[in-house]
Amino acid sequence: IAGEREKQILLLVEDEVLSDERVARVRIWSTAGILIFSTHPRDREGTTASGNEQLGASMTGQVVSDVAEPRSPSDGLAGSGDAMLETFVPLRLTDRAGVAGVVEIDQHHPAITRTARWLWRSLEAVTAALLLGALALADRRVAELEAHVRELEQQRNEALLGSEQGRHLVAGIQAELAAASRRAEDAEQRVRELENEVPPPSDLPEAIAEVHVDEVVLEDTPVVPLPTEDASAREFPLEPAPPSVPEEEGSR
Repeated sequence: IAGEREKQILLLVEDEVLSDERVARVRIWSTAGILIFSTHPRDREGTTASGNEQLGASMTGQVVSDVAEPRSPSDGLAGSGDAMLETFVPLRLTDRAGVAGVVEIDQHHPAITRTARWLWRSLEAVTAALLLGALALADRRVAELEAHVRELEQQRNEALLGSEQGRHLVAGIQAELAAASRRAEDAEQRVRELENEVPPPSDLPEAIAEVHVDEVVLEDTPVVPLPTEDASAREFPLEPAPPSVPEEEGSR
């Protein structure tokens, strides 16, 4: 890669990749393992990579990452003063099938570690806040459920008490109904007994004949009307006649 095309790729990489301070350099390797592009000025294009297992695995279409220890410049490649997280990504082109090359992105591992720690701490703080909020909501929900359970228990106790009173009331009503039924049966029995004691209409003359009335009937006895309740009767009451005296024989 050279000339105008190299400049275009360099501008694109600087804007899209090197804008991240954690990225140290970007390299492009051909399928033959030859360096054809690098953003580091000490890298010499045309250098052949030898014994790089990560680069070889990426040639088969895999994405491979590994942490490389600090190294000194050698074999036309720039060194590094700190550990590098080297990532190898297969390069695919729209007009070619298969892998057209490999893009190597080297990042400062300590910077990535610091960022990861910061992210983890942020996540831990957010997670802790969420957990506290969830615990508060859970406690509130538990309190609401306990209050609801107590209310249900109170309603159950009231229902049991009401049902017990209802059973007593029903039992009393049933006892009264049974007593009324017995009284009705006794009344019916008494009515039947009275009906049996009354003679039929055909036997009435004989029954009347058996009735004995103690009375004295005087024949040819004038009937004296009863005095009326008038003033004369009240002022002059009738006096009984004096008894008759038999005549003595000498007077005869």
